[in-house]
Amino acid sequence: MAARSRRPSQTPATRTAAIALGASARAALACGQLRNARDLLEEQIALLRALGDRSAEASALSTLSTTQLALDCPQRALSVAEQAVVIYRVRNDLHGLCYALLNMAMCCDALGDTSRTAAVYEEQLPLARAVGDVQLATVILSQLGHAYAKLGMPGQALACFDQAITLLEQQGDRAGQYAVWGAAAALHLAAGNHLAAAACCQRQIELAGELADRQLGLAAWQFLNRIKPGA
Repeated sequence: MAARSRRPSQTPATRTAAIALGASARAALACGQLRNARDLLEEQIALLRALGDRSAEASALSTLSTTQLALDCPQRALSVAEQAVVIYRVRNDLHGLCYALLNMAMCCDALGDTSRTAAVYEEQLPLARAVGDVQLATVILSQLGHAYAKLGMPGQALACFDQAITLLEQQGDRAGQYAVWGAAAALHLAAGNHLAAAACCQRQIELAGELADRQLGLAAWQFLNRIKPGA
């Protein structure tokens, strides 16, 4: 009798189908078939909701959000990311929440809503630190710095860049350091702080040498030559 009273949506076959859809969606993403992946994910999410599997649903929603963003549908991507955030909050899944918020921030940035982008990163940063995800915290600090720069908040932006560089140094990520030093140089130059901008470029040149990347070194030298005449 128990088997007969079980709803069709809760049968093992439904779960198997949901798992298969997820695997097919991942395969489609790996092949760059974004629209196919989107359709498969939407089908999977419907089954996961019928099963009441909120954890798997949130994960699929996060993947769907990044897929929609890659398809240049930021508003749809944002709506999906917000749904994932709600589930992760209810489940108190801080790690999942961190990445769902990252999706939200990227969607807001794509939509040109810089204020909300910064607000989402501000909420996300302490969560990334709480779960000990140093790489994610580094990404957040860098992106938050860019958001502050767009909002005309150079002091806050440079503070974020400084923290990001410290973390990148700890991780031994020279390429990442090069990129953030470049962002800091541009910000200093825009503010008329030529000596500070030149110092950032000098650090970039050193990093390019350590990376043995002549193109990066040349780019830093070219930027430095733009600074010197006005110094």
